[in-house]
Amino acid sequence: MLGEISFFSGEPSSAHVTTLSQVKVIVIDFDVLHQQVVEGDRVTGLILLNMSEAMAKRASAMTRQLSEIYAKQQEMETQVSEVQQARTAMFGEWSFI
Repeated sequence: MLGEISFFSGEPSSAHVTTLSQVKVIVIDFDVLHQQVVEGDRVTGLILLNMSEAMAKRASAMTRQLSEIYAKQQEMETQVSEVQQARTAMFGEWSFI
């Protein structure tokens, strides 16, 4: 699935893909999909469910990555603080160091 965020948001797509082999692609227009949902088409419901699941998995992965980055940042800030404390202990409050 590609371009699902822009599909729902209406923003221009930033998604790009290059395939290693020939593929078949299905392009679904939002208005067409919306009309099919209104009409109660079960296949359309499954498509939306799959799109929602893919977006939720990506959001979850992004949240995990951001949490890891934040934790590393906190660790680095702690290390910088420790180095600064060691510098102060060794050299006092010399402003040029």
